[in-house]
Amino acid sequence: FTTQAPASTVEPGWDGMQVGTEFTLSDSVTVTGFRYYKASGEAGSHTARLYRSSGTQVASKSFSGGTSSGWQRVSVTPFPLAPGTYVVTVNTNLYQAKTGAYFDDDGPIYREGLEATGGRYGYPTGQFPSYSTSDAFFVDLVYVP
Repeated sequence: FTTQAPASTVEPGWDGMQVGTEFTLSDSVTVTGFRYYKASGEAGSHTARLYRSSGTQVASKSFSGGTSSGWQRVSVTPFPLAPGTYVVTVNTNLYQAKTGAYFDDDGPIYREGLEATGGRYGYPTGQFPSYSTSDAFFVDLVYVP
């Protein structure tokens, strides 16, 4: 995602839900952070998690501070990420930001060696999100090519 915003920022969430974006890297990159779109009314702590498509966790980082809604960003100590398929996620507590059928209607998102192909969700918080969807939850990887 670049500057896109979700169609709904008050979509009811479920307790302990993990939501995210599945993407494929065609080239190696250096990860510098994570970001997500915080829904209006969402509260509590949030942790970004990066997984390989197999479900193995690669990295995680908790967000601190931030604004009451909109794009939130957290930096990490830069690390390399090899080509492959990954899922970047964040937990929701009360509300989630999403656009239903985003990937069906608009297709994949392409950005400098990255192709985002769909949304992912699952239960409980902190677990690999095992369900695929065409909905976009606006969770993103921050990187340099």
